[in-house]
Parts: sequence; C-alpha cells; structure tokens
Amino acid sequence: MSKTAVIHQPDFLPYLGFFHRLLAADVFVVLDTAQFVDGTSQCWMHRDKIKTPQGEKWLSLSIKKPPRDTAIRDVMLSDAVDWRTGNLNLLQANYRKAPHFGEVYSRLEQLYACKCESMMDFNLKSIEMLMTLFDIKIPMVFASDLDVRGRKNDLLVDILKKTAATHYLSGVGARAYFDPAPFMEARTIGLPPKISGLTVIRERRASSWTMDSRSRRDAVAIPCAHHEEHCGTNQERR
Repeated sequence: MSKTAVIHQPDFLPYLGFFHRLLAADVFVVLDTAQFVDGTSQCWMHRDKIKTPQGEKWLSLSIKKPPRDTAIRDVMLSDAVDWRTGNLNLLQANYRKAPHFGEVYSRLEQLYACKCESMMDFNLKSIEMLMTLFDIKIPMVFASDLDVRGRKNDLLVDILKKTAATHYLSGVGARAYFDPAPFMEARTIGLPPKISGLTVIRERRASSWTMDSRSRRDAVAIPCAHHEEHCGTNQERR
C-alpha cells in the first residue's frame, strides 16, 4: 500500500501550491527541527507579502532574535511592537472590498487573537485556518517526535522511513538540491516536482515541457530506469 508524504517547514500563511500538495498526500510532516534562517530573501517563516495599490507590502510577525542554529520550534514571538493590530489593519485597508472578505477576515481576527508564544504555534494555526477554509483533512506529524537523523536528503529519507511513507511529494523549489541517491538506496520513490499541482514530465517526442494531470498513483517516479519510456533520462528532465 502506497503512502505519500509532504515534508515542509511550518511557514507563515504558505502559498497555494503547498496546500495543493496536501490534497495529493496522506501525511504532512512538519519539519520543526530545521534551523531557523532569517535575513535572506528566501525567508518566509515569519513574513509574507500581499498586493496593494502601492505595490507589495510585508505582513510580518515580530520575533525575539534567536541565537544562531536555533530550531524553528524554539523561535519565540515578541510583543515589543503591536504587530498583530498592524497586520490586521493592513489587510483590512487593502482587501475590505474583496469578495468574501468578511468570512476570511473574521477567521484572521481569530488567528491574531491566539495567545501563542512561539512562532511555530502561530504559523501552524495559520496553516490550520487555511486547511479548514480549503476543506483539507490530513494527519500532521512533527519531525521532532520522530527522532529523525541525518541532514538534507538523508534526513528526508529517515522521515519517510519513520512515517512508513513510500512516496515523497516535493515542491518545485526542491529540484535544485534533490539528490536521488539516498532515495534509491532506501527504495523510496520520489515523485517529480509539481507545478500548479500537475506532474511535470518531458515527453520523449516533444521539444518542450508538458504537464500531465494523471493521478499521483500513476505519476512517474524519479529516478527509475525502467520508467524511462515515460519520463526520459535524468539529463532530459533538467
């Protein structure tokens, strides 16, 4: 019996592609053991962008500056500034005329009223809020409860083993650092990255990338030599 896992850090208000992966998965593993990284353009752990008539604006959670190498689960929120009211006012000022604003804003008010002490707890509540709105029901497991070992791809494989998962469903951003060797060694099938929820494959007779909307159960495994008639070689997929 196959079991597909999504392994992801608990971001603040994740983008839609994250929730689309949850629809195709059997378990969501919260990677709370990862190191918190701040000060880079790729940090979405405690902030997110919204569109406004004046351009992009940041929604940010105020956090207490953590020591180096602090795990995500150990980062604490700060009340030195009233970031909760500031975020709600920014959303109301720019989205109050949007369809369904009342329904969504009331849930956001409940979210920001939560007395969370840690960043991760607040982020998870934002994820759970959106899962409710999208009617997504999926078991949630914490990496910190699994006694996981290893780094990078070896860590992912260990998580898959300890959750009895047979498939790993990754976002397209993971393509740059995906190493198939640990997955092959563990006989774990890694599904191709997803774009708009569709499996990306390369047809052998086509000159461009195509998107195959088949179910995840029929999706092409990577790397898998005996499936080359469907997915081509590793070089072709880059």
